[in-house]
Amino acid sequence: NEALQTECLQVKWTKEQQDWEIFYETIEGFSPESGNEYELIIQEEKIENPPADVSNIRYELVKIITTAASEIKIDDHTSQHSLDWKGTYEGVLPCADCEGIQTQITIDVDKNYTRKVTYLKDGNKDTYEEQGLFAWNKQGTKIILKSTSENKYYQVGENYIRALDMNGNIITGALAEKYVLQKITKTNSIEDKKWRLISFMGKKINEASEEFFILFNSQEKRMQTKVGCNRMSGNYVLDIDKKELTIKQIMSTMMACEEAIIQDFKYAEQLEKITHFSIDGQKLVLKIDAEIVAEYELVE
Repeated sequence: NEALQTECLQVKWTKEQQDWEIFYETIEGFSPESGNEYELIIQEEKIENPPADVSNIRYELVKIITTAASEIKIDDHTSQHSLDWKGTYEGVLPCADCEGIQTQITIDVDKNYTRKVTYLKDGNKDTYEEQGLFAWNKQGTKIILKSTSENKYYQVGENYIRALDMNGNIITGALAEKYVLQKITKTNSIEDKKWRLISFMGKKINEASEEFFILFNSQEKRMQTKVGCNRMSGNYVLDIDKKELTIKQIMSTMMACEEAIIQDFKYAEQLEKITHFSIDGQKLVLKIDAEIVAEYELVE
């Protein structure tokens, strides 16, 4: 069987919009030629109760204003063709009425995406997740996450994506650099790995203490840890780019531990003060500002 190759229209809805976006519908009365750019006047008509696989808007050509050969050429050195962009990106984006928006986006070679956002406010977490298809802009430098509510634009760079405004433009101002999501790699990720505690508050922990561990679950954003007979868990917020980490609302089982090497309550108290982390391949360090609180090694 041979795969059929199809061509799609790419459109800009306003003169202010910098990047093209894929247009999957048809415009009645319009028969474009490949390689041309057109400026059009079209009429939109809302369709009541359309079939499930049909758009609720019908587009009809009113007038062709200009026609010109496209000057945009395919560049094999664009982000789309030259970077290893597939994977998961994560970070905390600015929020107008909350502490931040913890965002995780996964994109694959089949142009599927999963976007998970958590609004952080007063210790509470309101999480929303959506899945869909994304498209590249014509220049191969940005992706558009297609959504039933509002399309999202991201600039693609080396091991990062940058959230853009609703027209696909770079957000400027004092918070500009906070709109970057970093790609999660094996070397910079602390999540979904088991880390064994090797020191706490400057005290070395016996190598035989295999059950002294910490683990960060990337899907649930939950921390699990154990330093004796009790297990503890809590919520966490991670910013890979800034190496920032906060752990909140730690809960613990209430078993009485004999000859505890570390007091559970003291350990939990220090974890809730953590502000930063550092990672060097096999070693994870948790800190309060620059002060080292706990050190862990990766359990293979």
